[in-house]
Amino acid sequence: MTHASAGCDSGFGHGLAKRLAHKGFLVFAGCLNTKSDGAQELSLLKNIIVLQMDVTKQEQVDDAFLAVKEKLGTRVLWSVVANAGIGSSGLLEWTTMETMKKMFDVNVFGVLRVIKRFLPLLRKSHGRVVTVASPIGRLAAPMVAPYCMTKIAVISMMDSFRRESRGRGVDFVTVEPAAYKTPIVWMFVDSKEHVTREFRKQSPEVIADYSQEDVDDWLKVTDKFSGPMIRKNPEECVDVLEKAVRETQPTTHYRSPWGTDFLLLSTILSLPSEVADIAVEIIRKVNLKIM
Repeated sequence: MTHASAGCDSGFGHGLAKRLAHKGFLVFAGCLNTKSDGAQELSLLKNIIVLQMDVTKQEQVDDAFLAVKEKLGTRVLWSVVANAGIGSSGLLEWTTMETMKKMFDVNVFGVLRVIKRFLPLLRKSHGRVVTVASPIGRLAAPMVAPYCMTKIAVISMMDSFRRESRGRGVDFVTVEPAAYKTPIVWMFVDSKEHVTREFRKQSPEVIADYSQEDVDDWLKVTDKFSGPMIRKNPEECVDVLEKAVRETQPTTHYRSPWGTDFLLLSTILSLPSEVADIAVEIIRKVNLKIM
């Protein structure tokens, strides 16, 4: 079988490329930088062809598509995993439009570019598209709202593709992993300086509305990103991604294992919005007291 992924330099995409190649798939591994350590590691492995693919650049997505099409020969493309993504912390009011645009260009429009380009090959094979979203996309959690916005957009995108493509033989599958020790999580963990810079770029009126205590309290929220909620074994998510790629009858949504945080998340999502708002604020204040 053949498989193509975007976002294979590191994290889940890197792990999945190695896993599928080991199990006999011919893997086309799209990387942001083919000179990166992760891309170089993949290039040395059997059954992996590394491709340059910055998902924000249509010409690179087009070039990757043409390379895959040429190298397939008489084979067909079974699956595409649109996994490229970036993270950023900060209140929405503190986040510059430049940062917002970059997040959406990678996490939403980048995913869309890849799907739209490779979809004709998947229709021929009756294959599948797999994307990586996030459960917190459904929650709109404070300090990660820009990331949440992009992930709920991906979920909606996949639901739309699935409903618009009924009867055309392509499965559209979304995987929603927990938070793991991967580079994208460290974008949140090591974000205090970035958040502060973003805040300082806002108008004087916005800056004046937040005391230093307000700023410090919100910055403490990022400490939670490196706490107990971070699961230690990314291979758990690779297991789920492999299922999404290989199962004969895939479900529309998969989730990787979660701890007690998932129970809390599920509870909040089941509440009326007015009550959920209060619950999120209480949790933030409790966390501030115990940090």
